[in-house]
This record gives sequence, structure tokens and C-alpha cells, in this order.
Amino acid sequence: MESQKRYTKKQRTLDIIERLKKEYPDTVCTLDTSHAWQLLVSVRLAAQCTDARVNVVVQDLFAKYPGVKELAAADVSDIEAIVRPCGLGKSKARDISACMNMLVDSYDCQVPDSLDELLKLPGVGRKSANLIMGDIYGKPAIVTDTHCIRLVNRMGLVDGIKDPKKVEMELWKLVPPDESNDFCHRLVDHGRSVCTARTKPHCDAYMEYMENLTEYVEKQASLCQQHDVIDKELYARYGVKRGLRDENGQGVLTGLTNISQIIAFKDVDGQKVPCDGQLLYRGYDVQDLVKGGKGKRHIFEEAAYLLLFGELPTEAQLSEFSSVIAESMNLPTNFTRDVIMKAPSVDIMNSMTRSVLTLASYDNQATNLDIDNVLRQCIGLIGTFPMMAVYGYHAYNHYENDGSMYIHRPDKDASVAENILRMLRPDMKYTELEARVLDIALLLHMEHGGGNNSTFTTRVVTSSGSDTYSAIAAALSSLKGRKHGGANLQVMNMMDDIKEHIKDYHDEEAIEAYLDKLLNKQAYDHKGLIYGMGHAVYSLSDPREKVFKSFVEQLAAAKGRDEDMTLYNNIEKIAPKLIAKERKIYKGVSPNVDFYSGFVYEMLGIPRELYTPLFAVARIVGWSAHRIEELVTTDKIIRPAYKSLVKYREYVDRDAR
Repeated sequence: MESQKRYTKKQRTLDIIERLKKEYPDTVCTLDTSHAWQLLVSVRLAAQCTDARVNVVVQDLFAKYPGVKELAAADVSDIEAIVRPCGLGKSKARDISACMNMLVDSYDCQVPDSLDELLKLPGVGRKSANLIMGDIYGKPAIVTDTHCIRLVNRMGLVDGIKDPKKVEMELWKLVPPDESNDFCHRLVDHGRSVCTARTKPHCDAYMEYMENLTEYVEKQASLCQQHDVIDKELYARYGVKRGLRDENGQGVLTGLTNISQIIAFKDVDGQKVPCDGQLLYRGYDVQDLVKGGKGKRHIFEEAAYLLLFGELPTEAQLSEFSSVIAESMNLPTNFTRDVIMKAPSVDIMNSMTRSVLTLASYDNQATNLDIDNVLRQCIGLIGTFPMMAVYGYHAYNHYENDGSMYIHRPDKDASVAENILRMLRPDMKYTELEARVLDIALLLHMEHGGGNNSTFTTRVVTSSGSDTYSAIAAALSSLKGRKHGGANLQVMNMMDDIKEHIKDYHDEEAIEAYLDKLLNKQAYDHKGLIYGMGHAVYSLSDPREKVFKSFVEQLAAAKGRDEDMTLYNNIEKIAPKLIAKERKIYKGVSPNVDFYSGFVYEMLGIPRELYTPLFAVARIVGWSAHRIEELVTTDKIIRPAYKSLVKYREYVDRDAR
């Protein structure tokens, strides 16, 4: 418990790593080399010399001796004559010559890829060896140069240790291996630009602040836990509908809407009876919308037109609307560089939220609530959401995962679904089936009534008179919650676990046995849930899952994923029976759309970091429609009542407490 009471060196290290990442996202070794042997030479010359001077000197050296054999055969005095400006010319030339000769004699002119072998080379110490390990071979490495030693002492990560090897050993205890090499490069960047040898450091003050803050909040948190607990029995006593839902899971009526309808029950002789689910967009069944779009593009755009304007578009209207959306896929000049790429985040939803709020700064009519202006803003966001999501991922993948950076511009003639695949993939290629399946996925996720958490959030913020960017940013913040938009990710993580334990996807007995373990909190996350099964609103079936499944099967066949499809089918068959047996179910259990959507995204090569952002790319249409309806229809702020349990207390003078 004591370790939790203070700001530990480990916590401090992780905090520093994240701060350095933001400040120096593109860190690299500043020695200009193309080959491992050249880096060996340059790092030896860099001892008591600046990298800038080394980079100038080695140009002549490498031009005259372009390979290991040539440099090994050179006379030491000739090497010395070239490298003398770096200082210590005689000893450096001798070491370089001996090192190159050893590479020729013992390693076939190849630089070894193990620390122990590198340390055998003349003139190669731990600093040089670690630099080679990290920069050339991409292995964990801690380079303890003068900047590193100075800064980690100032930062309090080591305590007055100056010996490079001892510093290295201490840092291995604190720095995650996959962060080690870049961490050391960023220390060099920071040591050169900010925390120089002559600079008075501010680390002590900051670290003292963090330590004090950590101790304070952990102490005060107990007061929150003490005074913010409410007895659950009181909710029943006062008739409070927790989560705005009754004891049967029925939502409390808080508004009216013409945008969509969810049907999960039917009335039979005055009794509410579970039925196959229906989802209607402006009165049209989504299954009919999918069927009507057979063999056609712009399914997402057609449904978006319907939700925004209340009528199915003609061919001419759809063409015009699709063109408007395509033209709206355009971010302000340098926005991608200055906003999206400047502060990359593993949480793409946070990145999108920041981008949406920043867009308000580019809109001189940001607070204008006239319907035509709000519609302009909403269409702009519908168009730019795919860009913000995909570009946000590319920035994260480049800076955090060392992935390749490529920013493809949208194609004005492509649909939203096609552009997502185009922008995401290095070659910008996709099949007709891939685009169609994604198109349908977007359609099925774009709207689900006014009562879901993110849409209700949109209407609540709208009702206050706030601007479009704030309302949509709030909706994004709601959707990213693990109880809302992250369901398909939960399914995929669960499926990973199932695949680790079930080897024969046809073995229904083994599958049933493992699902039983999941239900009884004996496997995976021990929550007792089979993710992707059941729905808060639907009873016998989720209509989105029913219409989506046939396309999932088509894609699985095309991708050679028939065995995976077998596993999904067997879980879909077995899980509802097990849940009905183990749980008290009042409305039936069936798979929901999230059961398959993650599988589809995986087959499309969409990284998991984008699963929830893709939900947002679709749902922005529904949010926009509900925002406009709220502005057109009502002028009252949404302000539900809370029963207060506060009892009057006599004020006590500060000196008497």
C-alpha cells in the first residue's frame, strides 16, 4: 500500500516518457549514417565531439572508404588525417581501424546483432553497442550518453549516479523495453534544446508538485467514497428510475422523435409480447433499405439523406447530396498537420473530439443556431469524420508504433465507405464486396433512437443552446465509453480468448463448456458475460444483426475465413440457450449487431483502434438529425429532476472545526 501512496519512480518515468513523446514526436539519432558499420564509426568519433561536426567529417571519410573492407585496409595515419577535427584523432583512428579489421576477420564484414558480440569490438563501449542494438536492429536499448545521465539525475529517476553502466542498469528497472531507445533519443533532444548543462532545471519543483498531488488526491479520495455513497434501497423507495430505465429495462419516456423507431415488443390482447426486432428510419425498415440498395453504391449516403431530410431521395437528389458530402471531405489548410498529427493519441476518439472542437475556431458562424447554418455544420462533420478518424489512426500508428506514414486524400467520386478504405490502405485499393459490406455496416450503425446515451447527450447539450461542435464533441465523449460504443471491441477480445482455448471450431460440446465458464465468471474477464449476446432494447432478435449476417458470410467466404464463421455460428446457436438457462430472462436473448461487426472490420483490415471511431463515423448522421429536430421542435432545456437526500447542517466557524 505504501507504494500507492506516493509518486513512484516508475510512475514518474512513464509520465516523463509521455511528455517527451508529445514534445519530440519525430525523434531520431542525429548521426547521419546509412549502414551499421558507419554508425559504429560515427558514434566513436562523437566522443567529446558534437554530432554536427561528426556528420561533416564522415562525409570525406565514407567517400574515400565506402565499405568495411576499404576502411579496414586504410592506413591508420590516413584515417587520422581525416578525423582529426573530431578530437582525439590518434586514438579514434586506431580504434576505427581495429574495429573494421575485426569485422572483416571475424564477422564477414557484418556488424553483430548481440550486445555481447558488439562489446568485443575495439573502441565499442556500452553506449555505442546499445545505439547499434536500438537504431540498427530495433531491439530494446538504453544509451547512456552525457545528456541521458544529466537529465535522468535531474529528473530524479536515478539518485546521483554518474557511471554510465550503473545509470543504464537503473533505467532498465523503470523504462518499458519498447520505449527504451526512443526515450534516450528524446532525452538527447530535450538536453540540447531545453535542459542544457548550463540551464537551471525545474524538474525538482515539478516532481515535488506531482508527489504532493498524488499523495493529496489519494488521501482525499476516501472522502468522496464516504460522502458520495447512496443506499440502493433508496432508489426503490423514492421510485427513481436508475439510468432512466424501469425494473424491466424499459426506458423512461423523455422525448418524442420522428427520426427512427425501435420495435422489440408487440401488443397481443393488451399484453406486451417479445417479437422479432425492427428498426425504422423515418418509417422505413432498415432491412428494406439494404435490400433496395442491392448492387448499388452510396447506401450510407441514401440513408443519411433520409434521416436528415425525412424523405427517400430521388436519383438526382442522391447524386447531389453525395457530391455535397464528397466536397465536404475537406479539412482546413494544415489542419491535419497542426491538429491531428501534432498530438497523436492511441485513443482516436479523444483525437476526434479535439479535432471537432478545434474546427469551431475555423467557423465564423460557430454559434449561429439558424437551421441552415446548423445543417451546414452537420454536413461538414459528416464529411470530415472519416478523415479525422483515419488520419488520427495514421498519426498514432506512425508516432507510437513506428508504422509508415501516408495521408491519402479522399476521392470526390468515391462513396464514404470507399473513401474510408482508400484512405486507410497503403495501396488505396479495395474490392466491390469490401466497400459494399462497409457501406451496409455504416448504414446499420448510423441511428438507434433518441434514448441511446450518445444521442440523448446530443439532445441534452442542444437543448441548452450550445453550438454544434460542442454538442457533437459531447456525443463523441459519450460514445467512447466502454458501456456504449466499445461493444464490438469487447466481442473481439473475447473471441481471441475463446480461440486460445477452443481448437476445433466444430466441437459444439467444447464450445458450450467454455461458454458456460464465461457465464460463471471462470474464464476471460470473469464478468459473467458473453459479449455480443442480448441487447438493452431488442427482445427476440436484433434486426441489424439479421440483415448483416448474410454479408458477413459472403465476406468470410471471400477472405477464406470459413472456419472462423463456423465458430461464430456455433456460438450464436449455443450462447442464447445457455444464457436462458443460467439467467432470469424476461425478453429473450439473441446476438446483436456488435457480435459480427468487429469480425467484419477485422476481415477488412481495419485496426481495432478504429472500431469505435467507425461507429462515430456512422452515428454522426443520427446525432445531426436529432440535433436539428431538437432545435426545430423544442425550446426547453432538458432538466430532469433528482431527489435530494441532503439534510440541513449548522455552519461551524472555521476556527471551531
